Amino acid sequence: MELNMNYFNSLVTLTCECARNGIVISKVTQLWNGFKVEFKGFPYADAILHDGSYGHTEGLWESIGFPWDEDDVSIHTPSELAYLIGQLKRDAG
Repeated sequence: MELNMNYFNSLVTLTCECARNGIVISKVTQLWNGFKVEFKGFPYADAILHDGSYGHTEGLWESIGFPWDEDDVSIHTPSELAYLIGQLKRDAG
């Protein structure tokens, strides 16, 4: 299996940024030549980066189910996404 290195590098960055922000990644699934990432404490939200996601050519993550998505999706750099999830986690207590 050959990995898309742009997606893989973005996954590595997201993983590092999540660790830095105290966010636990509970599951990573391979999906359409890319990835779906689920986060501990957020059972109805996830982020994807694959051939069909918005922003995939720039290595951006498409999130769904988070408050900032407002019943839609939004796109973020790995650092932005980790920061937003970290803020949400801190605000929840």
